[in-house]
Amino acid sequence: MSSPTQLPIDAAPVGYRPQSIDTNINADLVRFHLYRQRTAVERLILGAKYKQSARQLSIECLRQSFPELSEGAFSKKIAQAWLQEKCPIDYIPKLNPMSWSQDPTAIASLLAQILNTANIPYYITGGVAAIAHGEPRATIDLDVVISIDLADLPALAANFEANGFYVAGLVDVMAGSLQCLNITHLETIENVDLMISGREEYDLIKFDRCRSYTLLGSGEVSIASPEDVIISKLIWRRETQSDKQWRDILGILKVQQEKLDFVYLQGWVEKFEIDEDWQRVKIEAGLSHLG
Repeated sequence: MSSPTQLPIDAAPVGYRPQSIDTNINADLVRFHLYRQRTAVERLILGAKYKQSARQLSIECLRQSFPELSEGAFSKKIAQAWLQEKCPIDYIPKLNPMSWSQDPTAIASLLAQILNTANIPYYITGGVAAIAHGEPRATIDLDVVISIDLADLPALAANFEANGFYVAGLVDVMAGSLQCLNITHLETIENVDLMISGREEYDLIKFDRCRSYTLLGSGEVSIASPEDVIISKLIWRRETQSDKQWRDILGILKVQQEKLDFVYLQGWVEKFEIDEDWQRVKIEAGLSHLG
């Protein structure tokens, strides 16, 4: 009889918090030990698989719940369920469950190709960046920050439309009342929040610090650094008290650990006056001894 596999897991530091209330601390430690053995791209692939599985389950559940719907009505029901308030009016996707549950990283690659061809600096942030640097999970949409003059935005919107996207919010962004375009890839029902970068010092630094990753079969994409994802999510958490933001921050800290630039982090934490949450999240990630 073979002996059980032994993992090099130390006891949890005082104050350590699992990712959810129903997760045992030792199980959490094991999971993150395994996540640290993966590359950023491998964690992205895991997250993509989770999203594919969630979409496949959603399709089957909605089929069984609404068997009376026509093909068009069922497609519209799927789009409304997945996109919610971001669903374009009168949008009825083609009934193609294979496209609906394809690898979502392909949309990131398509977006990168469009932006690179137009010479528009960008980086992926939000949940997808949190997956690359931390805990794999399913995501609802793709968050992308771009650096662009407003005068060039209509041409970019037209480029997206030519590549199968529906673009919403252009008039509001041009008028200065919004900073985000909501674009939907019509074939795959994938939403992208395209945010226009500010011009402050920190806004510019994030572009310099983003990292490039090659997705297997999909090309190269730029993703915000783990430190900048942490800072952005701490700021957003302060405004919203979102548990999802907190969990993402914990996940990045638990995976990256000593690889993070704690001097850089501390400098911006003080600048944005988010030190109280920063000290607390380090304790909950078991990293109070760092930084």
